[in-house]
Amino acid sequence: MKIRIYLMFITTLVNTMVFPFMSIYFVESFGGVITGFILSGEILASIIASFYGGYLADQLGRRKVMLVAESIKVLALFMICIANSSWLYSPMVTLIMMTISTIGGGIATPAAAAMIIDVSSSEERKVIYSIQYWVFNAAIGIGGLVGGFLFSDFKFVLFLIVALISLLSLIILFYLITETYKPTEQDKVKRKQSSIGKAIMNYREVLKDSTSIAP
Repeated sequence: MKIRIYLMFITTLVNTMVFPFMSIYFVESFGGVITGFILSGEILASIIASFYGGYLADQLGRRKVMLVAESIKVLALFMICIANSSWLYSPMVTLIMMTISTIGGGIATPAAAAMIIDVSSSEERKVIYSIQYWVFNAAIGIGGLVGGFLFSDFKFVLFLIVALISLLSLIILFYLITETYKPTEQDKVKRKQSSIGKAIMNYREVLKDSTSIAP
């Protein structure tokens, strides 16, 4: 659980160091109107990826989904670093890789949240979520300060730091985090029939559920 909280801090730190400032980057490269569509597309991609990520986490296991998603994210961040180096400057490559990184992060987030539920009781979660709240806000504060200081004049350095921190997070995940959920044989059969449409249908069933409230 402690390692999961550390990883959440690292993930939030990385995201806050870069992505809030990318709107400035894209406005300079593509203009304000196109940047608006870009950011809207990023949000939509993250939402769709989160829905599908939750479904995959139930079908394949939390750790496996997180490893694949985080690996994709790390590769995308290193490509962003290269696309803003002295060898290459390409806002288009940066945009594509940022979208891939956003999708990877969206897929990993539900699995990470489900992993906490797997290894904790309802009483323990109250403390865990309280700690997460403060860790999350600390990461936002630190990430915003570092990103704001480096983004304008040291983009390559910032992107390199972010990519290396993400790689460290992936290494910790690979070596120190164990699987908390193993799908049953029934789940494995369902996996063969998995699709985005089926995932959406499952979430529709969840939304239909209601809890009875005592008067």
